[in-house]
Amino acid sequence: MQLASLLATLSALAAIAAAYPSLRAMPNPSAFGDQDVWVFSRVWYPEICATTPGKALCATPPSYLGNHLVAGDLIPAYKDGSTQTGLCRYEYGTFRPANIAKVGQDKLAQYWPSPEATDASAMWSGGFDGNTPEYAWTCGGLHQGAYLQKIVDLTITLGTPSILSDHVGEAVDTAALREALTTASGAAPVLICHGDDLARVVTCYGKENPDLHSTSDPSYGPTDAIACPPAWQKQDSCTGKTVHVTSF
Repeated sequence: MQLASLLATLSALAAIAAAYPSLRAMPNPSAFGDQDVWVFSRVWYPEICATTPGKALCATPPSYLGNHLVAGDLIPAYKDGSTQTGLCRYEYGTFRPANIAKVGQDKLAQYWPSPEATDASAMWSGGFDGNTPEYAWTCGGLHQGAYLQKIVDLTITLGTPSILSDHVGEAVDTAALREALTTASGAAPVLICHGDDLARVVTCYGKENPDLHSTSDPSYGPTDAIACPPAWQKQDSCTGKTVHVTSF
């Protein structure tokens, strides 16, 4: 079972790399908590579903996904545009039922839906049936439960600006969208588009710097939103005057 989980984790890492074509893999495994920033991606699912059909989530999408940004991933990353690699804790693989229960299966399904789930109604069930995501970032300095809670908290706190939720199916001013997202987070976003269609919103965060003399279980979780390092800003691909807000 551990081998199957490890293979699934590696598959999840490959999927994330595909979502960010210019990512560069680190040549050596990461050290625990050595990332420079946390990179939080939110997804506009009407566009994701339009470009990657065949997903169970996209076949019968919840109405909430039609006008809300939801979590895509929370990645411990480096200033040069690469991400952490390697395994630092024996927490890799499918998220455990106990950690899911602490946050809430329904909350996770709403705020961090899994596009790889084969049965949308069983999403985040905690089993090894493909309906629960894999934990890939064991070197980031967050335990599974804390990682799940942080993703939900960030998604709720940032919310969805009305310039998106009130203009589904329309084109919106790119500068106005950036301003609204910056106001919500406190830092300028990186916008990723498919052509003129908004696909993802990326926000970067600093990391905790624990006193290693006072704890045997240090946390290196996200702190405040910050400007993304230049290598991550280069991911921005919404270059037009307007951005189209795709509808289901």
